[in-house]
Amino acid sequence: MSGKALFVACITFLYAADCRAQHTRLMFMKNKNRIVYYEAGDVLTFTVKDHAYKISDQIGFFQGDSIIVFNHHLVDVRTITGVYLDKKNKVFYFMKYKYDKLLLFMGTGYLLLDVINTGEFDKKTLIISGSMIGAGLLAKLFISKRIKVTGKKKLRILNL
Repeated sequence: MSGKALFVACITFLYAADCRAQHTRLMFMKNKNRIVYYEAGDVLTFTVKDHAYKISDQIGFFQGDSIIVFNHHLVDVRTITGVYLDKKNKVFYFMKYKYDKLLLFMGTGYLLLDVINTGEFDKKTLIISGSMIGAGLLAKLFISKRIKVTGKKKLRILNL
């Protein structure tokens, strides 16, 4: 085989391997209209069946249609019970995960604006702003950032 033919064959093989790797993705579907794709190199934080702790690792590649190979371990997609909120799936929820920040900001802002306008702390203002700040702290404690993978919410590996 000549040098040019060998070079073209190598480039074709590398291109085909690269194209195949780019088309294997992890699909997280909240419902029919809301889908997020994770690819090799993305960081995924999740929980696995029979384990209470969360795992966060970078996706290395996908093996077949059910195994995700991370940097430090292998996980079967069917054993993942929850995916934690990240930049990609945050778009599913307009307000659910923003209540804590919004209420803390509103409570603090209301108190500061009233003090700036009146020059003193009013009991009514302290009650209202304290209630908003308290509700924000409770929201931060009790609203879980984990999205359960059940029912309509599906997690699949797609080989395109």
